Amino acid sequence: MGFASLRDVRAALLPTPKMWRPRSLWLTSLAVCFAAYLLTAHYTLRVNDTDATNWPAWWFVRHGTFFLDGFHSNNPWFVHAGVHIVSNRMGGVILFGLPMQAVFMGMYVSANAVGALTAALTTSIAMANMAVVFRRLEATVGLALGATACLALGTGMWTVSSTELWTHTANVFWLSCALLALTYNRTLVAGILVAPVIPTRPHLVVVIAILGLWLALHRRSWRVLLHFAVPALVSLAGLLAWNTYMYGTSTIGGGYAGHENALTGSTGTLWPFIRDIAGTVGSPLRGIILYTPLIVIAALCIPAGWRRAPDWAKATFVGGFVYQVVQLRLNRYSGGTAFYSNRLVLEMFLLATPLVVLGYKDWRERSPHRATVTRALTAASIGIHALGAFLPRTYFFPHEQHWTTWGPVAAVRYETGPAIAIIVATVIAGTVVTVWPLLRRRTALAAEPAPAFAAAGAATSG
Repeated sequence: MGFASLRDVRAALLPTPKMWRPRSLWLTSLAVCFAAYLLTAHYTLRVNDTDATNWPAWWFVRHGTFFLDGFHSNNPWFVHAGVHIVSNRMGGVILFGLPMQAVFMGMYVSANAVGALTAALTTSIAMANMAVVFRRLEATVGLALGATACLALGTGMWTVSSTELWTHTANVFWLSCALLALTYNRTLVAGILVAPVIPTRPHLVVVIAILGLWLALHRRSWRVLLHFAVPALVSLAGLLAWNTYMYGTSTIGGGYAGHENALTGSTGTLWPFIRDIAGTVGSPLRGIILYTPLIVIAALCIPAGWRRAPDWAKATFVGGFVYQVVQLRLNRYSGGTAFYSNRLVLEMFLLATPLVVLGYKDWRERSPHRATVTRALTAASIGIHALGAFLPRTYFFPHEQHWTTWGPVAAVRYETGPAIAIIVATVIAGTVVTVWPLLRRRTALAAEPAPAFAAAGAATSG
């Protein structure tokens, strides 16, 4: 072939660092993520939550109304509101699915299949946006791609956001667009792009509030605060208008109004809150450490990242943390039953990663072994989620099993052959990725010429 080494092959196939402009990085990340997501999206799997999101959009593009009178379904989230049957899902995510449903309007494709395609595409765009965010924070190309892979494939982004049209799908799309705008210091654009999260998941308003106040105080500019406040108020007004039209009540909860405890399982008292924190961190079925062990490295990078981060990255990190606290007060840690990994932390993960990536470089340089550990934990996180991505029928467990069942073990138990094949492939790939840089470093050190003083000493003694 004429290639002297694998390095020559890589140089021939991949762009050089100078060629990795934001557009190239964005397109590469989009292509890789979209390919992975297309393979694993849930085109036929029916989950009540996303089913109740997709069909109202499908119904609207064919009948011009979101009222589902005449639509026959046993989905418990289709409820009576006055004289009409409606979905109790948030308006923001239903509207988010409209464009793709309109594209497929004249085709015999189910609403859920179109919703899955929407999820795969928009989550891919979100991950591509984050790759550029990392690069604009002066991460190397390798670090930007690696961090994107961790976020895109080593978390519920792969097994939740990209598989079906959840509220998180719309949220990570809008939040990533806003973060990208912030790297260009376009605060008004960022404010406009982040505002749609309010009709999708209203308590994300705390992120907008913290971001606007933080930047306004840090930059001593009330104009910056208005850049976030005005679009947020318009978005809130849109949410109230939707809820008034659909449910006959101008409350923020909309279809959830009066049913919060029944739908979320949270009582708002102290003990369930402590339980939900523990469950989010370490329960077998939802614990983020058990599904994304790389989170340990991320936590260690926070102090260094805080010292280096720009004001907006600090604000989004704090906003994501506060949002998660509010989320755990509103919703039990399990977040339901019909998905793999943890879905309720996805917004926090996305908002925290810019600061974490900034801190990783300093944290890694303190020891030559830290990069190796990071690569191994990255491979583990991706492998764990690969089981859920490729084996989606192995994780429908009731709430009682959240402290007794771990997703990967369940996958091996119920689909032994495919699960073992995925594990073997992950171990092989993870070993190569982890060990190859060590071997290359040893080879480079062995090839270095001896220092001049050592060569002179050898000559003298001879």
